[in-house]
Amino acid sequence: LAAERVMPIFEAASDEDIPRRLIGLAKDVLAGSLGEEEAWETANEAHYEIGGIGDDLPLNAFCAATAASRAVIEACGHDPFANLGNFMRFLDSDEGGEQTLSGTEWTDEELAEVGGDAASSAAVAFSCGEVSTVCDPLTLLTFWTWWLTEAIPQAQQLASSKPA
Repeated sequence: LAAERVMPIFEAASDEDIPRRLIGLAKDVLAGSLGEEEAWETANEAHYEIGGIGDDLPLNAFCAATAASRAVIEACGHDPFANLGNFMRFLDSDEGGEQTLSGTEWTDEELAEVGGDAASSAAVAFSCGEVSTVCDPLTLLTFWTWWLTEAIPQAQQLASSKPA
């Protein structure tokens, strides 16, 4: 749902159909009409395709595409935050040495590019402009309010109506 919400952002920046195909894969896995292994392999290939076009995209469009890729990963049952503590980023410290920053201390924008889930990538896509690489706090709040009040209830309804 989060990836679908931000697809217009990607589509305004690119003619590629990769993210839409990924959303379809995620839906097929959740519906039980596509095996997780096949979806995982296709999503992995698409991840590299997105990376290949990513340099030509603004951050918000790249994050929208990333949300679609992560939707497949999540539909396949993988926890996108499982290795977050293992992601490290090096900072130049004021004392002239380097400091490391665990993935749990990264900004929303950094997580959307490197780690995190479909919703976090979609939130950054939704709240960053075409030029800005920093989220607008009010727009970010709008996204997460939608997520909590509309997307989660809709996901619960879809899950409860799915045949066992």
